[in-house]
Amino acid sequence: KLRRVGANVEWHGNIKMYVGLHGIKCGVTKVHMKGEMLMELVGTCPKPPLFQGARACFLNAPHLKLEYDVGVMNSVLKLAPIATVMQKVLIEQVSEKLVIPNRMGFRLDCACEMFRILKPRPEGLLKIMFIKAEGLLAMD
Repeated sequence: KLRRVGANVEWHGNIKMYVGLHGIKCGVTKVHMKGEMLMELVGTCPKPPLFQGARACFLNAPHLKLEYDVGVMNSVLKLAPIATVMQKVLIEQVSEKLVIPNRMGFRLDCACEMFRILKPRPEGLLKIMFIKAEGLLAMD
């Protein structure tokens, strides 16, 4: 059995990621993340902890906002192109780990397989067969 909870999640994290560039230290100090998350409790048990495991994922890429600590580089790092690239890379990394079909999970019962928690079986299979297509451009 499975218990699902969907929620709009907002997380504000204090992190310290710095890069040294010719003796000048600059970096990210805060991350604000907001998105729609699905949390699932997997496999009911008759005794505590009551479930074999838990998993969570975002349904779409979350919205991310970064705050910088860059000292004399403040104006440079806040330039739109640099900030946009940093934000894009962070969103890609979060999406690779936490956006459906990817998810994070952990075991509550040591006897449960981790694969069962992170990679659930599909509920079904949809097979689509195209009979005819017209007016398509010859592209890869």
